[in-house]
Amino acid sequence: MSEKTNRNSSIELMKVIAIVMIILSHSMPDGDGSLGASYIDIDSVTTNWQLLLAGLFKNMGQIGNDIFLVASCWFLVDSKQAKRSKLAGFLADSWFCSILMLIVFLALGYSFSLKYIVKQFFPATFNNCWFLTCFILFYMIHPLLHVALESMSQKSLLRFNIMFFIMYNCMGFIMGNTMFYFSELIGFCGFYFLVGYIKKYASELYMNKGLNIKILMAGIVLWLVSFAATDFLGFKVGMLSDQLMRWDTIMNPCFVLIGIGAFGLAHTGEFYNSFINYISSLSLIIYMLHANIIIRQYGRWDLFAWIKANYGYDKLILWIFAYAVVNVVMSVFLATIYDRTVRRLFHRGFEFIVEKI
Repeated sequence: MSEKTNRNSSIELMKVIAIVMIILSHSMPDGDGSLGASYIDIDSVTTNWQLLLAGLFKNMGQIGNDIFLVASCWFLVDSKQAKRSKLAGFLADSWFCSILMLIVFLALGYSFSLKYIVKQFFPATFNNCWFLTCFILFYMIHPLLHVALESMSQKSLLRFNIMFFIMYNCMGFIMGNTMFYFSELIGFCGFYFLVGYIKKYASELYMNKGLNIKILMAGIVLWLVSFAATDFLGFKVGMLSDQLMRWDTIMNPCFVLIGIGAFGLAHTGEFYNSFINYISSLSLIIYMLHANIIIRQYGRWDLFAWIKANYGYDKLILWIFAYAVVNVVMSVFLATIYDRTVRRLFHRGFEFIVEKI
């Protein structure tokens, strides 16, 4: 049996659900209002149920990221080396997705500056997809983290996790990730040591299905309560009036609980399905295709501008869902075609480059 079919499909299904959540979070024209007339404001408090629901959809992206991080760290804590072939694969897939989208949008009649075009040839270098660049750096240093993890006693590791949680998931989180020189890479490392403690010293407890359901439900309830409280208080406290998305970060303790509980729940189950495993194996490619910087900065704005001009936003949630479905279908389709055709060729080419470097 292949590696893809040997993998526990319960875990792989959770990763597929996570990527769908991430795609849904990216399927709306949120962000900087100066980018287009199609902009929707999900930062400001509101009584508009569609904007509130869109805000919750946006949160699902970071929740999906946390699920991916927990799953990745679970397997990386036992890894002692960063494989050149895997690093080359990340870079090759990233390059292909970036150039493919550049070609597609140029063919559609878009024009870009020379500087912008050059950046598409170096997507990891210029952080065109923040998660990929951060994950590559994290993957490269994880052998050093493994050495640190193995050198800590249980008490030392527990102390570290408690201090990290207080500094970054509590104090730093409340202050909008502006304290203690935070970066997403630091956050990834925090997940590594947290998951490392669970796997080394609490793995038997982590197999308790009831406990994971409680952790998951606690995270969901706290997330919804904090979101509703921010919206309610925003009408009474001026400084909170545009802070609905303030808590939209991988360091949100509610999202961390959801990630731990969701992965733990998947880990307690076991079944095998080759289709689920295959789609899961394409998850990072799917991520890079749908979250391509040209789509984020141009495509979605123009699409929603057309929707707004022709149909309005009375059925905004329906349009977000429709765009998300198209995103999922097209990303899976393109990822599959790439995987079945030129992916190995690209990987061999980038392995040669990485080896020479």
